[in-house]
Amino acid sequence: YTMNVKTQLVQTPVTPAENFFRYTSELALKMPGLLNPTPERIREKAPWVRTIEHDISQDSAGFLRIGTILGEAEQNPIKGDEYKRRIATIPEAFFGYQHADFLVQNQDEFPEFVEIFKEIYESEPVVYSRPYIDFLGLVVRDENGSRAVPHVGIAYDESLYLGWTWLDRGFRINGRIAVANTSVPIVVG
Repeated sequence: YTMNVKTQLVQTPVTPAENFFRYTSELALKMPGLLNPTPERIREKAPWVRTIEHDISQDSAGFLRIGTILGEAEQNPIKGDEYKRRIATIPEAFFGYQHADFLVQNQDEFPEFVEIFKEIYESEPVVYSRPYIDFLGLVVRDENGSRAVPHVGIAYDESLYLGWTWLDRGFRINGRIAVANTSVPIVVG
């Protein structure tokens, strides 16, 4: 087995054969290179953030792709420990806070990204809450040591917002994960 940077989320070795990640959309949004945020910048919108545990988000330009770590037959949320274990198996790089914030601030320029949320909402047989997309490149801690990652969610008025997913609470079936690809994905079929 090998250790990788993502194992910081779970603190266990990852076997290369394990990979729970699968793409759920053919969407590939071109993202600009964006600097990693400082704690002060994050606290402007999330004053509860005490520290950055780690930031492995891509800071160069790339293509944002959307996927999940749930199997096609899984219809229930997974708990926090299992979520962290599955995150560690994802081979792709991650986008982080700066990318989530960029998409929220520029949502009018990315109608296809907003459509992803509507597709998730309409396709899931059981909806526990509104759809969201986690940006796993940044992990922060609050004053109690709880860990969170930024996510983009959709409000009832269909506008996007920047929120946070508490890692210990797990991953719901209407959640997705944003990953970074450095080259244009080729879709065959």
